[in-house]
Amino acid sequence: MMAAARRRQSSGSVKAGYVLVKCGKIALVLRLICTYPVAVVAGEEGGFSELVMLGAVLATSLSVLLAWDRVAPFIARHPAAVGLDILLGLVVFANANTPTAYMGYLGTTAVLIGLFFPVLGQVLLTMLLSSGYIMVVAIHLSDGNSWAQSPTTVMASLVLFASLTCVGSVMQRLQKQVDTAIEQARSAAADAALGQERSRLARELHDSLVKSLEGISLQAKAMVISGKSAEEAQQISESATEAIAESRLLLTDLREAAVPPLEDSLQKVVDEVQAIHGVTVDHVIATAMPPLPLDIRYVAQKIAEEALINAVTHSGEERVECEVSYTGGRLQVVVRDAGRGFSTRTGKGHRKDNHYGLVGMRERTEEVGGKLTVKSREGQGTEVTLIVPVAGQEEDS
Repeated sequence: MMAAARRRQSSGSVKAGYVLVKCGKIALVLRLICTYPVAVVAGEEGGFSELVMLGAVLATSLSVLLAWDRVAPFIARHPAAVGLDILLGLVVFANANTPTAYMGYLGTTAVLIGLFFPVLGQVLLTMLLSSGYIMVVAIHLSDGNSWAQSPTTVMASLVLFASLTCVGSVMQRLQKQVDTAIEQARSAAADAALGQERSRLARELHDSLVKSLEGISLQAKAMVISGKSAEEAQQISESATEAIAESRLLLTDLREAAVPPLEDSLQKVVDEVQAIHGVTVDHVIATAMPPLPLDIRYVAQKIAEEALINAVTHSGEERVECEVSYTGGRLQVVVRDAGRGFSTRTGKGHRKDNHYGLVGMRERTEEVGGKLTVKSREGQGTEVTLIVPVAGQEEDS
């Protein structure tokens, strides 16, 4: 079991895009190295403006390298940021006679383009990068510098940039395949664990509950044959009580395994609603909640899920809100939308067709001693609020 736990921990530590992140950081380090000769030249000969632009180029690479988790997603969503970086590099290297460093800078940038962006972004940014390279070559030729004068060298450089972009693109596709394989492996491991748990429960049922029920049956038959009543009936009652306790224990184990911490289960509900229905759920889920009883976690999850599905299905809105808070020993879950709404007075959509499932939600709320409030008016949206006191944690108002 320890080995299995270590394997599960090792598998869970592999994050999606792990190899891609490492390759991207290596490319950024190489970019920084390529700017070193330019920094030396600028420090000796460059003016203030050249130093400012060089600082901007260095800051871009450093910010992505040191804050990858925050900056990289922004860059992936905004290709214009890379376009601006390419233009800054063009200005910086146009004033520096460092052809090898410029080639290395553009090459690593081409790899990053392939790693970050889809095909259209790769094509456009590689064209911009190649155009910038040609402009720098033209500037140096007009100044009488000798580097990169050969058309063959220029063409070979352009092919190199396109090839490096393709290399990054291939790595991106391979990473997606690896991520898919890892996810499938995790899913298979979860299915295997579920199968093992089912086997364990089957053994438990056979070894305890089934045998107890068989004993009850035999005692009942014996009571009929012997004609005894009170003593045998007492034995049957005790055996039945024992069987009930065993079955409740098994069901408790099942429900504990099926209901994770409330923060995790609600986040999963939000993610599923957004993915399935294509809407945006603006959600705030408190993370500093104390451990909640199983029944409260279960009811809160189910009511939040029902309310969210009702909102995205019937409100006609593409954005709903979900807030979960814990104050004063009370758990509060609020789901609201600004959609069609309905009349709570007439009960339309409530008891007649049960589309909103309010009856079931109220019954669940009563099970945990909570309060469910539904505020809605036609054309003014709906707000569903669940408030549940947590036993032993209420504070004086």
